[in-house]
Amino acid sequence: MIPGPDYIIGCPSCGEPHRRGSLMSGNTSGARWWSDGKREAPMLPSRPLVVRCRGCSRYFWLSRGEPLGTIAPFHFQPVPVRDVLLTDVGPRRIEVMATLRRVLGVELHEAKALLERVPLELASDVTRSDAGKLIEEFQKAGATARVRPVWAPPEPPRVSNHYLVAVGPRRLEIMALLREHFGVSLSEVKQLLERLPLELHPRGGLGFHQLDELIKRYRAAGAVLERYPLPPSPKPAPLPGEELPPEWLELPGMEELPEADLLAALAQGVTQDRDEERELRSMAWWASNDPYREPGATWKPFAEREPAAWENLRALQELLDPQEPLERWMKAEALRELERFDEARELLTWEPPQPELQQVAAYLRELAEQRVPEVRVVVGS
Repeated sequence: MIPGPDYIIGCPSCGEPHRRGSLMSGNTSGARWWSDGKREAPMLPSRPLVVRCRGCSRYFWLSRGEPLGTIAPFHFQPVPVRDVLLTDVGPRRIEVMATLRRVLGVELHEAKALLERVPLELASDVTRSDAGKLIEEFQKAGATARVRPVWAPPEPPRVSNHYLVAVGPRRLEIMALLREHFGVSLSEVKQLLERLPLELHPRGGLGFHQLDELIKRYRAAGAVLERYPLPPSPKPAPLPGEELPPEWLELPGMEELPEADLLAALAQGVTQDRDEERELRSMAWWASNDPYREPGATWKPFAEREPAAWENLRALQELLDPQEPLERWMKAEALRELERFDEARELLTWEPPQPELQQVAAYLRELAEQRVPEVRVVVGS
């Protein structure tokens, strides 16, 4: 599992910044899938989709928040790309429209429509150099453009190659190593030793791996070696908007909401279509079942849980389409956990086309026939 950048997302209601992590890569090694559809994967953790704003306490779907900036992890060296935003058209509207047409390749009516959407994203994931050129184009037209803030890890201190500072008592061994290192004669080695400290740089035909091995042999022969710090690389002037507010670096990461918050988000109406409602109700279902996933936990029937949990699962199974294989499985499982075993068994008599789902369906059908409502592991240990 390799973490990716953290993204700063603004609440669509009040603009409060929130920090969302990401993954560059992960895998399902050691993962478990449960009968209610939840996946637990240590090397591929799920990320929150809905959060509660730290500022105004309203719930919002992260995909609808405003992207404010990026924080790169320490293995990113450097962060190569930027997003460019047009933030103010300025007084020379016609020139800005002409620049939009030239830069984006749009028609006149499209350029007019785009200017109604300022702040407008002009480009995403472009190099720092290209971002600077694009900002300059619009500045010449009297507009204001900037990049989204990006924080990159500080560069490690630069150091020089190794220097031979002192030969030590085993002079002949050091001289032999110098002849091997620089490919010179004995008389030339004597001249080199008069110029201490001597830089032990790589030369033609001597790669860094071979140089590392030679350095070890110098040290083993008693030589004294040093490396000297180099001046830091000059930093280019920041692009407009590039520097991340320092307080954003202290923002905590966002975690998945507990069941009560997920149900409250549903009541607030954060979902905009059937798919979002199905996803959010599924997350609330999984959160309701989480206390009963550990070995030895005593199952609590939905009829004995909070009414909102029972109502959520009832509403979810109504949403699920039995014509879709995965949704049919989820619907049957929801009915089984609601102890509507006969209806669950009837749905599970149908054999899904996917071989892996056939085994799951057979197992769930057996549980329904035995009138067992508990959530169970269906894939994984």
